[in-house]
Amino acid sequence: MSERPFSEVLKKLELHGWLLQRVWPPYRVFIHPDHDLPLMIPVHDRMVNEAYVEKIKKLFGEE
Repeated sequence: MSERPFSEVLKKLELHGWLLQRVWPPYRVFIHPDHDLPLMIPVHDRMVNEAYVEKIKKLFGEE
């Protein structure tokens, strides 16, 4: 399956108000003031699996 650079995913999340709270290898943990639960994205070699990119798009209604 294809992958996307973490920098691209980070930019998209920050544009929607998510903040990187912590790095818990291999996860990046994001929080948002309007959401109770954190969002955890696994990152390997600075890349994010396309399946997680699709989930993020769905979360933001971009699908």
